[in-house]
Amino acid sequence: MTTLTTAKLFDTLTSVWKEDRPFVVYTFPGQNEVHACVQHTKAVIPSGSLDRKGFVFEPFHEGHPGVLIPSDEEYTALYDPESPELKPVAVLKEDRPEGHINLIRRALEALRTGVLEKVVLSRRITLPDPGKAPFEVFQNLLQGYPGAFRYLWHHPGVGTWLGATPETLLRVRNGEVQTMSLAGTQPYKGTLEVEWGAKEKEEQAMVTRSILENMAPHVAEVTAGNTSTVKAGNLLHLLTPIRATLRAGESPLVNIVKVLHPTPAVCGLPRETAKAFILDHEGYDRKYYTGYLGPVDPGYRTDLFVNLRCMEMSGMQYHLYVGGGITRDSDPQAEWEETVNKSATMRSVL
Repeated sequence: MTTLTTAKLFDTLTSVWKEDRPFVVYTFPGQNEVHACVQHTKAVIPSGSLDRKGFVFEPFHEGHPGVLIPSDEEYTALYDPESPELKPVAVLKEDRPEGHINLIRRALEALRTGVLEKVVLSRRITLPDPGKAPFEVFQNLLQGYPGAFRYLWHHPGVGTWLGATPETLLRVRNGEVQTMSLAGTQPYKGTLEVEWGAKEKEEQAMVTRSILENMAPHVAEVTAGNTSTVKAGNLLHLLTPIRATLRAGESPLVNIVKVLHPTPAVCGLPRETAKAFILDHEGYDRKYYTGYLGPVDPGYRTDLFVNLRCMEMSGMQYHLYVGGGITRDSDPQAEWEETVNKSATMRSVL
């Protein structure tokens, strides 16, 4: 591990970018230490069984490869946490919501027949390149979203992604697994003391029950903590912490990840039925949006995050990905407006 100044770190990564080599730079929630991993070759290395040190980047579904960037070179630096937060951008006025609203209506038909309990539907917004280098956009993420896991990930064989995700898939420390259920959304208006409707509360309870039931066969014990309101960018969510104890002598991390991903918060319930509905009807390829990512160091620590509030850099465009959970009580117009509000998080850094 080499410690650098922030300027020197970004100079180093700019050289790696120009060489078109794989790298990732990231920061944990609430921290001002930036970490980076650089791969020596351009090979696409499969992520495998989460038993090799490096940074994993996993897709929503099996149509794309899970990729490991190994820790061939490791760097760290501190950035100034006193930088002002980004100001929220004005709500984007989009003229053609019909496609997404019709998708939600189709989902409501399936929900009301009992085929689905919940399904998470998303869409992609394409914006022109604002003329900022990806490292400048990443530094905006650092400054604007201190409570999120922020990252810039690049592989010449896969693509370039950036994000600021509020959702942990899991953390592993000394035989204990920590995860969370996260659901419900409303705009942040200066306070965490807000009222939640029955739809949001039930959606959150549904996600929590599913995680507890799915993890139970693979761990010695699993329990849920108290639900609270948390802020992520300019939005509020309901969060319930979940803790589990691994069985002595076992290391079933891959098994646990398989039962957690994709979570009900990004896919739905029942999971396989919801996933099939998404793949059949959503109308575009999520790729790595709602997959998971993070550093893996077997025997020491693992931190995996759900890939939300993210965007893909492609040529002279940025693709922003936004979505929301649909239940029987959902209102199509309100769900559309929720995706518009969520897009402001990523648009503000551009």
